[in-house]
Amino acid sequence: MFALVVALASANLTPAQPLKKQGWLGAVEYPAEAKRHHKEGVVFFDLIIAPDGRPIDCKIKLSSGSSILDDQTCSNALKSAKLKPALDETGTPIHAVQNGLLVWSLGSKFLITRPPDIAVNVTRLPDNKKELLVTVHARTDTVGQVVACDHDETDRMSILACEQVTSAFRSLARVDKRGSQRAGVLIQGCSLRSSH
Repeated sequence: MFALVVALASANLTPAQPLKKQGWLGAVEYPAEAKRHHKEGVVFFDLIIAPDGRPIDCKIKLSSGSSILDDQTCSNALKSAKLKPALDETGTPIHAVQNGLLVWSLGSKFLITRPPDIAVNVTRLPDNKKELLVTVHARTDTVGQVVACDHDETDRMSILACEQVTSAFRSLARVDKRGSQRAGVLIQGCSLRSSH
């Protein structure tokens, strides 16, 4: 068995950024069929962003429970999302993943908790916390392997999250419309859970 351990320094990556914080998905119209059948829910999705900032693919990460709402989420995101491209360590625009969520509600209230990309059990967390969600920016190569990860050099939890994302996570395959695989930047949520 062959194992390769890579120690990663902070990579100074810039993820894709919405041009506007509010309404970055544009105007969203509730699907008529979903409205007629009182379908509601929250859709978590990953939007694949080209180096020019255009959305080129959408993957449902966690379904609303309604294929109509899920499909409309991706359809709307692909047509309307406006983003600045992600940048690698040299400032060159590259492919990226933008995490998103869309709440489809006809009046109901939802408690929204973004699911982490990976969960790691640790012996102890600061201040006796039971769980801590750490977000890191990681860059993948063309086969989806994490090759760089941004973290705060002074924050042990951030360093641990990058180590775990690097060793345990294989990202979405980034494939363009011609079927070519692309490297990219993604944002990873790492849940650190204490066993105490």
